[in-house]
Amino acid sequence: MKNNTLTKIVSIVVLVALLCATLVGAYLGIFGRNTQYVNIVEDGQETSRALYRQVAFIPNTINENWQEAIRPSAALAGGYSYTLTADGADAAALNKIAKVAAARARLITGSASAKVADGAVVLTVPEDSYYSLISSCLQTTGTVTLCVYDSENGILEDPILTAEHIKQAYYVNNSSAYQVKLELNGKGAKIYNDLYANNAYGVLYLLLDGSAVGYTYITKLDNNVVTFTASDWSSAFIAVDNIRSGEMPTAVTLASVGEAEASMGGFLNIVIIVCAVALLAACALLVVRCRLNGVIAIWTLLVYLVLFFLSVALIAVSVSWTMDLLSVIVLVCCVALFAYGWLRLFLCAGAEKGLRGSLAVLDSAARKQFKTIALGCCCLVAVGLLLMFIFQSGMYGVLGRFVALSGVISFVALLVFPRVVAACGKAALSRK
Repeated sequence: MKNNTLTKIVSIVVLVALLCATLVGAYLGIFGRNTQYVNIVEDGQETSRALYRQVAFIPNTINENWQEAIRPSAALAGGYSYTLTADGADAAALNKIAKVAAARARLITGSASAKVADGAVVLTVPEDSYYSLISSCLQTTGTVTLCVYDSENGILEDPILTAEHIKQAYYVNNSSAYQVKLELNGKGAKIYNDLYANNAYGVLYLLLDGSAVGYTYITKLDNNVVTFTASDWSSAFIAVDNIRSGEMPTAVTLASVGEAEASMGGFLNIVIIVCAVALLAACALLVVRCRLNGVIAIWTLLVYLVLFFLSVALIAVSVSWTMDLLSVIVLVCCVALFAYGWLRLFLCAGAEKGLRGSLAVLDSAARKQFKTIALGCCCLVAVGLLLMFIFQSGMYGVLGRFVALSGVISFVALLVFPRVVAACGKAALSRK
């Protein structure tokens, strides 16, 4: 008797904890919250303003600060534009400038688009104000050279290595110094090794557009990587950005900056509203057809939405990912595939008389649909892992993470969560 009472208490506590966690997650996901306030003087009056806050993470039309976590591209939500001009540049040169400029800005903001208009290049990034680092990266031609320092004459010798000898570049900010790490290709490594053999422990300088960025002592090459120590973080970062994005065909000038409107303004709100209406209609159908199991279905849907979009937001922030049109399509497809399995499961469960009967058929439906839904979830995970393997940390690789996570979360929400609810519910209602 005591064991039965303890089981009932534990079951009720688990159900209440799951319900509270779901409701709190859904509320924070839509509305966010302010965690600390500060009083400031505004127009001669003391006003309370949020100092720290948790932004929303579920896309919605009520509170747009979710866009700070899952940041839309400039085409979807507007941004800031930088107009570049180049004297005497022909169409081919302008197209090259647009390509390089977009690549440089993309390394900073995660997303950027550039187009040629009226003899100039207009770069747009998903920012709401002027960003000086972007401006600095755009106004360099990007000519990279590595020169040996002639200590006897106090001058730099002719370049011994150039951008064609560099395979990849990395910016490192550690506690002691700002560094630029250059991974040399085979040709570059051979030249460096010959240099080391003839000039061991000399000084090699890294130059960007003729200005010194950093230096290193010529020591034995380690895994084809040469590490330069820079005097400040900005010059080191700009050098790496320029090396990765390529050299401009000619010098450019930043002609103007300003806010840019979204070319697809309103599209996100339309997608959110359409998806919300479709899910609400499905919820209404399940409540009518399945009664109590329809209520549990709504609970299950909230669990999926909270877990999935929280995961998306955390990944987006950690890798500076920006959501573009393709990303919206992928996210909608993930939710749609979950909704298909969700409807399949709960329509199979249907409605039964009494609370115990409803919980029993829900548990039975989860068992019957296990293979089908599990197979679908495994396919999603496989597709996601394949994208992650092929594209790694690129945009498609990040989308692969979302697809794989959707498969895992769908499995938990559809095949684990309902059975936990059913088991706890039956245990709480047990009379023995």
